[in-house]
Amino acid sequence: MKDSKYVVVGQLCVAKNYRGKGIVQDMYQYYKKSLQSQYDYCLTDIAQSNPRSLKAHLKTGFKIISTLTFGGVGWDIVIWDWNE
Repeated sequence: MKDSKYVVVGQLCVAKNYRGKGIVQDMYQYYKKSLQSQYDYCLTDIAQSNPRSLKAHLKTGFKIISTLTFGGVGWDIVIWDWNE
């Protein structure tokens, strides 16, 4: 990935009353629309204790490329190829 152009997105938080309404997908589609001309990939991490978030990211188009443990927490590293 060292020669790739990618943007790293921090944690997304959606209030309980707004979950299940496609907000995660809408936000990422906005990122893609705004940044696709500059970057090939969008990269983020998801705590393995948050399967709801992983499901939303996979639905958006992300794929798990690696996992790691940090601070006793397991994380899935996910990437979305904006050229697919």
